[in-house]
Amino acid sequence: MIKKSLIVLGFLVFHVVGFAQQQKVDSLLRVLQQMEQENKPDTTRVKLLNELSWETHRNDPEASLAFAKSAAILADSLQFSRGYARALNLQAIFFTNKGLYKRSIQLNDTVLTIANRIENNYLRSVAYNDMAIAHNALGNPVKAIDFYESALQYTAESDILGLVFTHANLGLTYLQLEDTLKAQKSALIVDSIAMQSDNHMIKTAALFSLADYEMTLQKYSEARAYLQKALRIAKAENDKRSQLFAYSTLADIDQQNRFFESAESNLIKAQNIALEMADYEGLINNYFLTASIYQQQNQWQAAINMLEKAEILAQEKELPEDLEIVYDNLAELYAKIGEYQKAYEYQHLQAEIAASNYEIELNKALDLQSINSNLEKQTILNKELKATSQKQSEELAYQEKFNQALFAVALLILSLGIVLFFAYRNKIKYSKELQSKVDEQTASLLDKNRELENSYEELENFAYITSHDLKEPARNILSFAKMLSEQKDRLPEDKQVEYLQIIRSRAKRMYILLEDVLEFSKLKKSDHNWEKIDTEKIVKTVKDELKDKIQAQNAQISHDALPQIHFAETEMFLILKNLIENGIKYNTSSQPSIHISYNRQKNHHHFSVSDNGIGIDPNYKDKIFDMFFRLHNKQDFDGTGLGLAICKRILRKAKGNIWPEAGKNGGTTFHFTIPAK
Repeated sequence: MIKKSLIVLGFLVFHVVGFAQQQKVDSLLRVLQQMEQENKPDTTRVKLLNELSWETHRNDPEASLAFAKSAAILADSLQFSRGYARALNLQAIFFTNKGLYKRSIQLNDTVLTIANRIENNYLRSVAYNDMAIAHNALGNPVKAIDFYESALQYTAESDILGLVFTHANLGLTYLQLEDTLKAQKSALIVDSIAMQSDNHMIKTAALFSLADYEMTLQKYSEARAYLQKALRIAKAENDKRSQLFAYSTLADIDQQNRFFESAESNLIKAQNIALEMADYEGLINNYFLTASIYQQQNQWQAAINMLEKAEILAQEKELPEDLEIVYDNLAELYAKIGEYQKAYEYQHLQAEIAASNYEIELNKALDLQSINSNLEKQTILNKELKATSQKQSEELAYQEKFNQALFAVALLILSLGIVLFFAYRNKIKYSKELQSKVDEQTASLLDKNRELENSYEELENFAYITSHDLKEPARNILSFAKMLSEQKDRLPEDKQVEYLQIIRSRAKRMYILLEDVLEFSKLKKSDHNWEKIDTEKIVKTVKDELKDKIQAQNAQISHDALPQIHFAETEMFLILKNLIENGIKYNTSSQPSIHISYNRQKNHHHFSVSDNGIGIDPNYKDKIFDMFFRLHNKQDFDGTGLGLAICKRILRKAKGNIWPEAGKNGGTTFHFTIPAK
């Protein structure tokens, strides 16, 4: 239940970088601004941008990514391979910290290709290190070890931080594989290297690594000795962050050994330091640890009080991710002591803020995707402009020489001049034809790029469903099933019925969602041939399919005379089914009414599906066709948000269109067109 920050894999870099002074960042920015004013597009600007990206990658990751992107574009235009590769590596660090490990691995693969070509060992070492971290996070520690060992081959002896960092992570990975002998060897190397350094931050980082190693082996006395040594160094250097980490880790050891009084004492010291540093996330983590200690002693109210302090602080400092964890902990704690109503309330709060946090992250991801797309397009455009400029210069030079030769020949032999004139005119005609073909191929490439962007967006949405829409009902099912199992003798009958209804509704939501996702996946893979179909018969089939819903809602389905057209029968069924079903679902009238009309226009068939439902806000007339987008809460109207996305995909493939229009007497009319053959 407790949120901890005792993983050394990420701490070593954070620890050293965390002390980078703001003055250094400000100084780098001033130098960079001066160079930009002087309009000097040299490699020094690339190095400054990369350094700014590194200095800000922990405290302001979005700024770090922006600096790295700018460095990559500038380095590419200067053909500065080393600067370009380092910029890609810094972008990979951003994606690693965001948990996008596969994207990080792809970028570092490119870094390694460049590093091997220019034989740069520093780039090799950092790329291998980062790839090791990513593979370990993806559950492949064996491959991670191979990459860590490759990193060590290219790490310079003078790079003390790199050696400590790599050996420490290598040792911890060996511990994951229960290879204690190799893990111990790495730990001894870390100790030997770090003690040669005059940098107190490297020394304390190494000591923390060794303490973590001993704790993993449950050798708490040895771990305590390393932590106390690190604490002495940190106090001598007035290193507050290392002191905070040492006290928190000592408290963790005390807690595991049930030395509760000593653990509380260390946590109070850590709290005071966190307050002094205004490290509110560290302070919240401290409150979690203290609450855990109270729970071990069955001091339930004291634990609740501590978590409520964390809740107040997270709200005041606007830390939504920490607030989500607070609510989750409170829900679990109240369930443990049998106060299920309170547990349910906090679980509901946790679900709400989880949805809000996801929306924030999704918007960031969309913004990031937009930035990446624009920067990539700009890079491609720069290359095309450069190539076009060079080609035009060559053509102009050639043209000038050609004209001179033509004039000379014309003075000598008029007839030959006429022949050359016609040859030149034919050449111009051929050039125009060639340019026309180039334009056609360019348009085709742009269409394929748009398709790739759409596929990437859909992939992100499928990732969202896997991590959120399926996870949330599954977690509720497990939680309420656990409550029923553990408290069935104490729960009133009405509460048991309520929990069973919640479990049933969540299971139904998962089933419907999986069905729609499967339908959408099939649609993506299918490519049906068009044939002659009877749309009136298809409407009848849809009515048969929706018979239960139509009767339950007392709905009326009517239509004009509908034609036979050339189209794919399955796709037409899906379009009409989704539009009719939406007209019934999003409808609060006593008798939902849906009418299907048709008119033939010059080059396409025009269908309309009108209902007397609740209508659509005009501000969302385009957004409603996005995958999984919902205008209403799940509690108000059931559904997955895939129906209109399916319609849009079918018609986009068919070169048709779909759009909504507000009805004259309320409701909505969906128009869609299909090319006529």
